[in-house]
Amino acid sequence: MGRRRGFSAKHCFTGLLYCAECGEQFRRIHWNNRGCKSVVWRCMTRLEKKGACHARTVYEESLKQAFVDALNQLTGGSETYLSILQENMTEVIEMEQSNLPEEIQRKLDVLQKKLIECAERHEDYEEIAQEIFRLREQKEQALRENVSQQEQKDRMRELQEFLAAQPHHITEFDETLVRHLLAKVTVSFDRLDFTFQSGVAVSIEK
Repeated sequence: MGRRRGFSAKHCFTGLLYCAECGEQFRRIHWNNRGCKSVVWRCMTRLEKKGACHARTVYEESLKQAFVDALNQLTGGSETYLSILQENMTEVIEMEQSNLPEEIQRKLDVLQKKLIECAERHEDYEEIAQEIFRLREQKEQALRENVSQQEQKDRMRELQEFLAAQPHHITEFDETLVRHLLAKVTVSFDRLDFTFQSGVAVSIEK
């Protein structure tokens, strides 16, 4: 939405809930509805601009239970989700460009030597200098992509290990699992879509 939100990150779901209608974040609120106190999550657009969004209110206890349900759906269909994770892992590995920064550095070494030679002969080296700047930016981008791909593989492995280590039905909510596994929750009228950091998504009607 082009706006920055400065919510407290104390709660594990903070910054993870997004509205399917307007795309805005949900905010945690202590709600007193006709004397009935509860903790709920509400879309910021609906809170700030009455009538601009019709997103529903999500009770925190329902959100926690939906997350547990999503985990149990993952573990119950672990073979299917492990297969998806393996496919995702293969795609990431195929995208890897681990040798690219070294290749760019070799080109940079050659160009830097040429630049020095041109400078010593008092020849124009503007084009060489521009190419050096371009390659430096390309190298930095390749390094960032390598880091991002490694992080993605680590998240996939983490979920693989979690699925492999869950032989029993999960009965209790654990905020540590939210912090380590969950990337986003999209709130729709009739369901909650949990997207895990590995890229796997699970929909829960809640």
